[in-house]
Amino acid sequence: MLSETEANLSPNIGSVESTSPLTTGAIFNFTGHIKFSIIGLVETVIQAQATTVKLSVVCDALAAYDICATLDINGFVAGSLLGIDGTPGDAMEGVSGVGVIAPAESALVEAECITSGQITVTFGAASTGAIKWDIKWFAQGPEGNVTPS
Repeated sequence: MLSETEANLSPNIGSVESTSPLTTGAIFNFTGHIKFSIIGLVETVIQAQATTVKLSVVCDALAAYDICATLDINGFVAGSLLGIDGTPGDAMEGVSGVGVIAPAESALVEAECITSGQITVTFGAASTGAIKWDIKWFAQGPEGNVTPS
């Protein structure tokens, strides 16, 4: 178990993949208090149809909290990156064919739960394609932890 000081300074990395058909659900589970940034890498072209995507956090049995608004990823090509700027009302960031995310498009989000929490993805259509979600997270105390769902 890390001390609180060690936990605050230690970045951790995790990945999980959303595959065809793209389906809504939990992508990461967490416990305790964490800060995190998350980036999506389109690995397989997204089907050419309206396909919105957004990320949310669910703490314990509370309502989902959207950490970004939806972005239409219709036809996004492999190599495209998706990110969030940390302002809940702002749409997810991303442009098809652009493999760069500016620092402001990968902002830290802070979440804390008593028993357990989830980071979820919501797709507006069950389109074909694949996205790898990479999370960089920091424990904000000895209980903070993140695992793939």
